[in-house]
Amino acid sequence: MKEIITEPVRIPMRKRGWSVEHHAANIHVVKIQRPRCSLDFEHWILLMADNHVDSTASRLDIERKLLDEAIRRDASICFVGDTLDLMSHKNDPRHTKGGLRRELLSDGYFDKIIDMAAKHYAPYASHVVMWGVGNHESNYLKRMEV
Repeated sequence: MKEIITEPVRIPMRKRGWSVEHHAANIHVVKIQRPRCSLDFEHWILLMADNHVDSTASRLDIERKLLDEAIRRDASICFVGDTLDLMSHKNDPRHTKGGLRRELLSDGYFDKIIDMAAKHYAPYASHVVMWGVGNHESNYLKRMEV
């Protein structure tokens, strides 16, 4: 059963001037503070989807360049969904070990993916506003009963 939030959960305003209010499982409000007298105000937002970071088809080099640019611009980062591929486990009918990064080809498949993704995204964590769940992540949750 999904958690029902009756009162908004507020994450305090950060030095960057934005905050997030979580109203329910899939309802989040990002508030960006604009200086009152600034006519040239801008706030950059990087939207990312279908990264599939554990797939051999993902371009981590390009992704790092985009994320590094987001940090330089002091942008908010939103991962919309399918950040992880998670399709190479035996319970997924779409699975193939050929599409999996070499460093993940061993026991502890899910642990290795989570460790790899955590290490990859850790430098950008302070700029992440939201992390959505796509069909690859939700399929994993359903099939693996996690």
